Amino acid sequence: MKAVRIREYGATDVLRYEETAKPVIGADDVLIRVVGTSVNSVDCKIRQGHLKSRIPFRMPFIPGWDVSGVVHAIGEKVAKYKVGDNVFSLPDIMRNG
Repeated sequence: MKAVRIREYGATDVLRYEETAKPVIGADDVLIRVVGTSVNSVDCKIRQGHLKSRIPFRMPFIPGWDVSGVVHAIGEKVAKYKVGDNVFSLPDIMRNG
């Protein structure tokens, strides 16, 4: 899959559109095929490194946590959603966007 990732903190020039492995979902996870996303001020502060002492990310990571799209896969414990559902979300900021 393609994703925007950063390998180091910095200005917008650290953003890289790259090929990356498809995420492996856990039992309680939902994988969303992204249709729309946004960049907000927290995303920018994280990219710049202003929050690295409070939110330590392992590089490279995928920034951005505001998402809308379609459920692509679900973990075996997921009961509320099914593949094909339209969703929007603010996922766990401690994980890749």
